[in-house]
Amino acid sequence: PLPNYPFVSIGPAVRPQPAPVVEEPPTRFTLLRHGFQIRRHTQLDACNLPRLRELLEQSFGRTLDGAYFDRLRALERTDGVEIIVAGDYQGAVIVTHEPVPGAHWRVPYLDKFAVLPAAQGTGMADILWAQLRRACPACMWRSRNDNGVNRWYFDRAEGHLRAPPPAHGTRWVFFWYASPATALTPDQIHDGIRVAQAIPPSFR
Repeated sequence: PLPNYPFVSIGPAVRPQPAPVVEEPPTRFTLLRHGFQIRRHTQLDACNLPRLRELLEQSFGRTLDGAYFDRLRALERTDGVEIIVAGDYQGAVIVTHEPVPGAHWRVPYLDKFAVLPAAQGTGMADILWAQLRRACPACMWRSRNDNGVNRWYFDRAEGHLRAPPPAHGTRWVFFWYASPATALTPDQIHDGIRVAQAIPPSFR
């Protein structure tokens, strides 16, 4: 069994009031006042993968690597994936639980935060972010140093570290947040950054 550690699992689905909630494992549904239906999946087969792929590729403007979903399926075997989908795949958050070499806990990693260009300005991003914070009280992620979304991340993260320019490859900015009950120690942040650096690129 894993120790009682803030990184071990993301929390249960939050049921906003007075919005009705219907639960159907492995998918959980939440209907928000804004009119967006929120679905939370823990299995890829519960998702519409072609729609999810389309969302990711349109949001990032790049072609998804063929091995991306294979990596998620490998993590899925150890309950290491949670996907939050907003509306009819207008937006999605993918959180993975990344193993830490030599440790018995996993880092909750914000693998993807995606909103369709047509859905921007509708409040979709803020709805997804609120759902992420409720589902995952502590989280880390990385972003390219020149990513135009970084300003949005800086406003919402509680800490960040800008990696020095590498000899080759991508220069990353690492972000994190945590609730008061799941404050991150410097060692935990260091481990999270080390894990995030090793994650393979998702796009070609």
